[in-house]
Amino acid sequence: MKSDRDRVKSCYGPFVPEESRDHPFAPSEGPAAKSVASPAKNGAAAASDPIERLHDDVRALADSIERVVARQDRYERGLTLNSFVAYVLFTVLLVVMFLLLYHVRARQLVAETRAVEKRAGEYKARAESAQASLDAREAAARGALSLWSLLDEGRKEEALDAYPKLPRAHLSSVEKKLFDKEITAARAELVENSFREGLGLFNGDQYARAAPAFRRALAHEENGPRATQSRYYYGVSLFKVGDYKEAVQALDKAIQAGVERGVGPDARYFLGAALEKLGDGKRAAIEWEKFLAAHPRDRWAGPARRQLGWLRDKLDAPPTP
Repeated sequence: MKSDRDRVKSCYGPFVPEESRDHPFAPSEGPAAKSVASPAKNGAAAASDPIERLHDDVRALADSIERVVARQDRYERGLTLNSFVAYVLFTVLLVVMFLLLYHVRARQLVAETRAVEKRAGEYKARAESAQASLDAREAAARGALSLWSLLDEGRKEEALDAYPKLPRAHLSSVEKKLFDKEITAARAELVENSFREGLGLFNGDQYARAAPAFRRALAHEENGPRATQSRYYYGVSLFKVGDYKEAVQALDKAIQAGVERGVGPDARYFLGAALEKLGDGKRAAIEWEKFLAAHPRDRWAGPARRQLGWLRDKLDAPPTP
Protein backbone atom coordinates (compact mmCIF):
# COMPACT_ATOMS: atom_id res chain seq x y z
CA MET A 1 0.00 0.00 0.00
CA LYS A 2 1.53 3.34 -1.16
CA SER A 3 2.10 6.20 1.21
CA ASP A 4 1.03 9.73 0.62
CA ARG A 5 4.58 10.71 -0.34
CA ASP A 6 4.75 7.96 -2.96
CA ARG A 7 1.45 9.03 -4.48
CA VAL A 8 2.62 12.63 -4.70
CA LYS A 9 5.89 11.54 -6.32
CA SER A 10 4.06 9.46 -8.92
CA CYS A 11 1.84 12.37 -9.84
CA TYR A 12 4.26 15.26 -9.81
CA GLY A 13 7.68 13.77 -10.16
CA PRO A 14 10.49 13.94 -7.75
CA PHE A 15 10.15 16.67 -5.22
CA VAL A 16 13.09 18.94 -4.66
CA PRO A 17 12.89 21.36 -1.79
CA GLU A 18 13.25 25.02 -2.54
CA GLU A 19 16.30 25.42 -0.40
CA SER A 20 18.10 22.70 -2.36
CA ARG A 21 17.24 23.91 -5.87
CA ASP A 22 20.14 26.25 -6.03
CA HIS A 23 22.54 23.63 -4.67
CA PRO A 24 25.50 22.89 -6.93
CA PHE A 25 24.61 19.27 -7.07
CA ALA A 26 20.93 19.82 -7.67
CA PRO A 27 19.63 18.26 -10.93
CA SER A 28 19.77 20.76 -13.78
CA GLU A 29 17.04 21.28 -16.33
CA GLY A 30 18.14 20.46 -19.75
CA PRO A 31 16.80 22.17 -22.88
CA ALA A 32 14.31 19.44 -23.43
CA ALA A 33 13.05 19.72 -19.95
CA LYS A 34 12.78 23.46 -20.25
CA SER A 35 10.93 23.11 -23.46
CA VAL A 36 8.56 20.62 -22.01
CA ALA A 37 8.08 22.50 -18.80
CA SER A 38 7.70 25.89 -20.29
CA PRO A 39 4.20 25.35 -21.75
CA ALA A 40 2.98 23.90 -18.41
CA LYS A 41 5.04 26.08 -16.19
CA ASN A 42 2.36 28.45 -15.32
CA GLY A 43 -0.21 25.76 -14.56
CA ALA A 44 2.17 23.71 -12.48
CA ALA A 45 3.24 26.70 -10.48
CA ALA A 46 -0.29 27.18 -9.38
CA ALA A 47 -0.58 23.65 -8.15
CA SER A 48 2.86 23.41 -6.57
CA ASP A 49 2.03 25.41 -3.45
CA PRO A 50 -0.68 23.07 -2.07
CA ILE A 51 1.46 20.07 -2.83
CA GLU A 52 4.42 21.53 -1.06
CA ARG A 53 2.31 22.43 1.88
CA LEU A 54 0.87 18.93 1.95
CA HIS A 55 4.38 17.55 1.72
CA ASP A 56 5.51 19.77 4.58
CA ASP A 57 2.50 18.72 6.64
CA VAL A 58 3.18 15.07 5.94
CA ARG A 59 6.83 15.54 6.83
CA ALA A 60 5.88 17.38 10.04
CA LEU A 61 3.40 14.64 10.86
CA ALA A 62 6.08 12.03 10.25
CA ASP A 63 8.49 13.94 12.45
CA SER A 64 5.83 14.22 15.13
CA ILE A 65 5.11 10.54 14.89
CA GLU A 66 8.83 9.83 15.05
CA ARG A 67 9.19 11.99 18.15
CA VAL A 68 6.12 10.34 19.69
CA VAL A 69 7.58 6.95 18.91
CA ALA A 70 10.93 8.01 20.38
CA ARG A 71 9.24 9.34 23.47
CA GLN A 72 7.18 6.18 23.74
CA ASP A 73 10.32 4.14 23.33
CA ARG A 74 12.07 6.15 26.04
CA TYR A 75 8.98 5.84 28.23
CA GLU A 76 8.88 2.11 27.71
CA ARG A 77 12.61 1.87 28.47
CA GLY A 78 12.10 3.99 31.59
CA LEU A 79 9.07 1.92 32.53
CA THR A 80 11.11 -1.23 32.08
CA LEU A 81 13.92 0.24 34.17
CA ASN A 82 11.46 1.35 36.83
CA SER A 83 9.90 -2.09 36.86
CA PHE A 84 13.34 -3.63 37.25
CA VAL A 85 14.23 -1.23 40.05
CA ALA A 86 10.87 -1.88 41.70
CA TYR A 87 11.46 -5.62 41.38
CA VAL A 88 14.93 -5.27 42.91
CA LEU A 89 13.60 -3.09 45.72
CA PHE A 90 10.74 -5.51 46.35
CA THR A 91 13.19 -8.42 46.39
CA VAL A 92 15.50 -6.59 48.80
CA LEU A 93 12.56 -5.61 50.99
CA LEU A 94 11.31 -9.18 50.96
CA VAL A 95 14.75 -10.48 51.92
CA VAL A 96 15.08 -7.88 54.69
CA MET A 97 11.61 -8.74 56.01
CA PHE A 98 12.45 -12.43 55.87
CA LEU A 99 15.72 -11.81 57.75
CA LEU A 100 13.92 -9.69 60.36
CA LEU A 101 11.27 -12.36 60.75
CA TYR A 102 13.99 -15.01 61.02
CA HIS A 103 15.88 -13.08 63.69
CA VAL A 104 12.70 -12.34 65.64
CA ARG A 105 11.63 -15.95 65.47
CA ALA A 106 15.15 -17.10 66.31
CA ARG A 107 15.17 -14.89 69.40
CA GLN A 108 11.77 -16.22 70.37
CA LEU A 109 12.97 -19.77 69.95
CA VAL A 110 16.10 -19.04 72.00
CA ALA A 111 14.00 -17.44 74.74
CA GLU A 112 11.54 -20.35 74.67
CA THR A 113 14.43 -22.83 74.74
CA ARG A 114 15.97 -21.12 77.75
CA ALA A 115 12.61 -20.98 79.49
CA VAL A 116 12.10 -24.70 78.83
CA GLU A 117 15.63 -25.45 80.08
CA LYS A 118 14.98 -23.37 83.19
CA ARG A 119 11.71 -25.18 83.88
CA ALA A 120 13.43 -28.48 83.21
CA GLY A 121 16.14 -27.55 85.71
CA GLU A 122 13.50 -26.55 88.26
CA TYR A 123 11.61 -29.78 87.71
CA LYS A 124 14.84 -31.74 88.02
CA ALA A 125 15.75 -29.95 91.24
CA ARG A 126 12.26 -30.57 92.62
CA ALA A 127 12.49 -34.21 91.62
CA GLU A 128 15.89 -34.54 93.28
CA SER A 129 14.60 -32.78 96.39
CA ALA A 130 11.56 -35.05 96.47
CA GLN A 131 13.79 -38.10 96.02
CA ALA A 132 16.13 -36.91 98.78
CA SER A 133 13.15 -36.26 101.05
CA LEU A 134 11.78 -39.71 100.26
CA ASP A 135 15.16 -41.32 100.95
CA ALA A 136 15.45 -39.40 104.24
CA ARG A 137 11.91 -40.44 105.20
CA GLU A 138 12.71 -44.08 104.44
CA ALA A 139 15.94 -43.82 106.46
CA ALA A 140 13.98 -42.24 109.33
CA ALA A 141 11.42 -45.04 109.12
CA ARG A 142 14.17 -47.66 109.31
CA GLY A 143 15.80 -45.85 112.21
CA ALA A 144 12.48 -45.52 114.02
CA LEU A 145 11.79 -49.23 113.58
CA SER A 146 15.27 -50.13 114.88
CA LEU A 147 14.88 -47.79 117.86
CA TRP A 148 11.47 -49.21 118.69
CA SER A 149 12.91 -52.72 118.55
CA LEU A 150 15.62 -51.75 121.06
CA LEU A 151 13.05 -50.25 123.41
CA ASP A 152 10.75 -53.23 123.04
CA GLU A 153 13.61 -55.64 123.82
CA GLY A 154 14.60 -53.65 126.92
CA ARG A 155 17.97 -52.57 125.51
CA LYS A 156 17.50 -49.08 126.87
CA GLU A 157 21.11 -47.96 126.91
CA GLU A 158 21.49 -48.85 123.23
CA ALA A 159 18.20 -47.09 122.53
CA LEU A 160 19.42 -43.94 124.29
CA ASP A 161 22.64 -44.04 122.30
CA ALA A 162 20.73 -44.51 119.01
CA TYR A 163 18.07 -41.86 119.67
CA PRO A 164 20.28 -38.77 118.97
CA LYS A 165 21.19 -40.26 115.57
CA LEU A 166 17.53 -40.59 114.56
CA PRO A 167 16.56 -37.98 111.90
CA ARG A 168 13.71 -36.42 113.86
CA ALA A 169 13.02 -33.86 111.12
CA HIS A 170 11.51 -36.62 108.98
CA LEU A 171 9.35 -38.11 111.71
CA SER A 172 5.68 -37.32 112.06
CA SER A 173 4.46 -35.38 115.08
CA VAL A 174 2.89 -38.54 116.51
CA GLU A 175 6.16 -40.46 116.11
CA LYS A 176 8.12 -37.66 117.77
CA LYS A 177 5.80 -37.54 120.78
CA LEU A 178 5.78 -41.32 121.11
CA PHE A 179 9.57 -41.63 120.98
CA ASP A 180 10.08 -38.64 123.29
CA LYS A 181 7.83 -40.28 125.84
CA GLU A 182 9.49 -43.67 125.53
CA ILE A 183 13.03 -42.25 125.60
CA THR A 184 12.24 -40.06 128.61
CA ALA A 185 10.88 -43.07 130.46
CA ALA A 186 13.85 -45.22 129.45
CA ARG A 187 16.31 -42.53 130.53
CA ALA A 188 14.61 -42.08 133.89
CA GLU A 189 14.63 -45.84 134.41
CA LEU A 190 18.32 -46.12 133.55
CA VAL A 191 19.22 -43.19 135.80
CA GLU A 192 17.28 -44.65 138.67
CA ASN A 193 18.70 -48.15 138.18
CA SER A 194 22.28 -46.86 137.90
CA PHE A 195 21.85 -44.64 140.95
CA ARG A 196 20.43 -47.42 143.07
CA GLU A 197 23.15 -49.78 141.90
CA GLY A 198 25.85 -47.28 142.80
CA LEU A 199 24.23 -46.43 146.14
CA GLY A 200 24.16 -50.10 147.11
CA LEU A 201 27.83 -50.46 146.25
CA PHE A 202 28.63 -47.18 148.05
CA ASN A 203 26.91 -48.30 151.21
CA GLY A 204 28.87 -51.52 150.96
CA ASP A 205 32.13 -49.54 150.80
CA GLN A 206 32.72 -50.78 147.27
CA TYR A 207 33.70 -47.35 146.02
CA ALA A 208 35.68 -48.53 143.02
CA ARG A 209 32.58 -50.26 141.63
CA ALA A 210 30.17 -47.55 142.80
CA ALA A 211 31.89 -44.75 140.87
CA PRO A 212 31.16 -46.21 137.38
CA ALA A 213 27.49 -46.73 138.29
CA PHE A 214 27.13 -43.08 139.32
CA ARG A 215 28.99 -42.07 136.17
CA ARG A 216 26.42 -43.95 134.06
CA ALA A 217 23.59 -42.19 135.88
CA LEU A 218 25.20 -38.80 135.17
CA ALA A 219 25.70 -39.70 131.52
CA HIS A 220 21.92 -39.94 131.08
CA GLU A 221 20.98 -37.03 133.37
CA GLU A 222 23.34 -34.12 133.91
CA ASN A 223 20.87 -31.87 135.73
CA GLY A 224 18.10 -32.39 138.24
CA PRO A 225 17.76 -33.70 141.80
CA ARG A 226 18.93 -37.23 141.05
CA ALA A 227 21.91 -35.88 139.06
CA THR A 228 22.95 -33.76 142.06
CA GLN A 229 22.82 -36.77 144.35
CA SER A 230 24.69 -38.96 141.85
CA ARG A 231 27.40 -36.30 141.51
CA TYR A 232 27.85 -36.12 145.33
CA TYR A 233 28.21 -39.88 145.74
CA TYR A 234 30.41 -40.00 142.64
CA GLY A 235 32.74 -37.34 144.12
CA VAL A 236 33.00 -39.11 147.50
CA SER A 237 33.65 -42.45 145.75
CA LEU A 238 36.43 -40.87 143.70
CA PHE A 239 37.92 -39.40 146.87
CA LYS A 240 37.85 -42.81 148.50
CA VAL A 241 39.69 -44.40 145.56
CA GLY A 242 42.27 -41.59 145.37
CA ASP A 243 41.07 -39.71 142.27
CA TYR A 244 41.22 -36.32 144.03
CA LYS A 245 41.20 -34.06 141.00
CA GLU A 246 38.01 -35.54 139.54
CA ALA A 247 36.54 -35.68 143.05
CA VAL A 248 37.04 -31.89 143.48
CA GLN A 249 35.18 -31.19 140.21
CA ALA A 250 32.25 -33.48 141.06
CA LEU A 251 31.88 -32.25 144.65
CA ASP A 252 32.15 -28.60 143.62
CA LYS A 253 29.30 -29.02 141.11
CA ALA A 254 27.21 -30.91 143.66
CA ILE A 255 27.65 -28.13 146.24
CA GLN A 256 26.71 -25.47 143.67
CA ALA A 257 23.54 -27.48 142.92
CA GLY A 258 22.57 -27.46 146.62
CA VAL A 259 23.45 -30.99 147.68
CA GLU A 260 24.25 -29.76 151.24
CA ARG A 261 20.55 -29.20 151.80
CA GLY A 262 19.82 -32.83 151.02
CA VAL A 263 21.86 -36.02 151.12
CA GLY A 264 25.32 -34.39 151.26
CA PRO A 265 25.78 -32.02 154.20
CA ASP A 266 29.39 -33.27 154.47
CA ALA A 267 30.18 -32.49 150.81
CA ARG A 268 32.41 -29.55 151.82
CA TYR A 269 34.33 -31.75 154.21
CA PHE A 270 35.28 -34.15 151.40
CA LEU A 271 35.92 -31.24 149.05
CA GLY A 272 38.37 -29.74 151.58
CA ALA A 273 40.00 -33.11 152.09
CA ALA A 274 40.46 -33.60 148.34
CA LEU A 275 41.93 -30.09 148.01
CA GLU A 276 44.32 -30.76 150.85
CA LYS A 277 45.44 -33.97 149.14
CA LEU A 278 46.11 -31.93 145.98
CA GLY A 279 48.26 -29.49 147.99
CA ASP A 280 45.80 -26.58 147.97
CA GLY A 281 45.85 -26.02 151.76
CA LYS A 282 44.49 -22.48 151.73
CA ARG A 283 41.37 -23.41 149.82
CA ALA A 284 40.98 -26.59 151.85
CA ALA A 285 41.00 -24.51 155.07
CA ILE A 286 38.32 -22.22 153.62
CA GLU A 287 36.08 -25.15 152.71
CA TRP A 288 36.46 -26.77 156.16
CA GLU A 289 35.65 -23.46 157.87
CA LYS A 290 32.45 -23.20 155.78
CA PHE A 291 31.59 -26.80 156.61
CA LEU A 292 32.03 -26.29 160.38
CA ALA A 293 30.05 -23.06 160.28
CA ALA A 294 27.12 -24.74 158.51
CA HIS A 295 27.22 -28.17 160.18
CA PRO A 296 28.99 -27.97 163.58
CA ARG A 297 27.40 -31.20 164.84
CA ASP A 298 27.96 -33.31 161.74
CA ARG A 299 29.79 -36.62 162.24
CA TRP A 300 32.65 -35.24 160.22
CA ALA A 301 32.87 -32.03 162.27
CA GLY A 302 35.45 -33.51 164.70
CA PRO A 303 37.83 -34.70 161.99
CA ALA A 304 37.36 -31.37 160.19
CA ARG A 305 38.39 -29.36 163.30
CA ARG A 306 41.46 -31.50 163.89
CA GLN A 307 42.60 -31.31 160.28
CA LEU A 308 41.84 -27.58 160.14
CA GLY A 309 43.97 -26.98 163.29
CA TRP A 310 46.78 -29.06 161.90
CA LEU A 311 46.53 -27.24 158.56
CA ARG A 312 46.59 -23.82 160.24
CA ASP A 313 49.67 -24.73 162.19
CA LYS A 314 51.26 -25.88 158.98
CA LEU A 315 50.31 -22.70 157.11
CA ASP A 316 51.38 -20.39 160.01
CA ALA A 317 54.70 -22.15 160.60
CA PRO A 318 57.73 -20.34 159.17
CA PRO A 319 59.27 -21.96 156.10
CA THR A 320 62.01 -24.49 156.79
CA PRO A 321 65.45 -22.95 156.19
